[in-house]
Formats: sequence, C-alpha cells, structure tokens
Amino acid sequence: MISREALALAKGFLVFAAIVGVPAVIGTCYFGFKSFQMAREGPKPPPTPPSGKGGAIITGLEMMDYAAGKAGRVFDAAAFALAKGLFAGSAGALLFAVALYFTSRGLYAGQMWSRIAGGALLTVLFLVSLLMVLSRLGGASSVLALATLGLSGYGLWVIVLRFA
Repeated sequence: MISREALALAKGFLVFAAIVGVPAVIGTCYFGFKSFQMAREGPKPPPTPPSGKGGAIITGLEMMDYAAGKAGRVFDAAAFALAKGLFAGSAGALLFAVALYFTSRGLYAGQMWSRIAGGALLTVLFLVSLLMVLSRLGGASSVLALATLGLSGYGLWVIVLRFA
C-alpha cells in the first residue's frame, strides 16, 4: 500500500500526461495531415521568366509576376518546413505524454522503474526551475519558476522518502 503523498504524486503525473497529451494528439493529427497534404501536392511549378516582348509596362508587370512567383515558392517551402517541424514537435510531446501516463501507472503499482523515471524527470524540472529562480527573471515567470521549484522538490521528497 502506498502513502497518500505517493498517490497524489501518481495522480499529478496522470493529470500532467492529460494536459500534455490532449493538445499533442490534436497537433499530431492536424500537422501530420497538413504535411502529408503538402507533400502530396508537391512544389508549385516554377514561374515563367519575363519574355521581354512588349512595352516597358508589360515587361515591368511580367517582372513583378516572376518575382511574386519566386517569393511564393519560398513561402510554400517555409510553410512545409514549419508544418513538418510542428508535426515532429507534437509527436514528441505525444510520446512524452504516453511516457508520463505509464510512469503514473507504475507509481500507482509501486514499481521501482517508475520511481527512477519520475525521479529523473523531477530532478530535471527541479534544476531548470532553480536556474530560472537564480537568474532573477522577475515578474510572473519568477513566481511560476518558484512554484515549479517547490512542487518538483516536494515530488522528489515523495519519491525518495514516502514510498512504502
């Protein structure tokens, strides 16, 4: 039987898994579909260069059309790269949420591997929030860092001392 504190820590991991996992599922589906759609369409055909026939106004308009076509290809490539990057980030967040979920289930069962994984995660969170507090950012970010420092310190105390 695990203590109340350990049960609260396991529930905290489960809640954090849901908070990270729900937007990650939505992002993975959306950006994955958009990346697939952009890859299937392929790049746009290259713009036709100005012909040089006609007057100065026609040549100027053809030149502006050519420049806009080149800029459109650059923007399309940037959008495709951004969609692929956001897909990779949301897929990574989804894997992290799955890992948090299984760590929570392991903490409920009192497994040693979940204590090690949870301790490693909380140690990293503790150190990052300690660096944020020591950097003296000020404002709301400092208060958030101090609260995260306290919660991760409490979680480490629970993992190390309160598991039966």
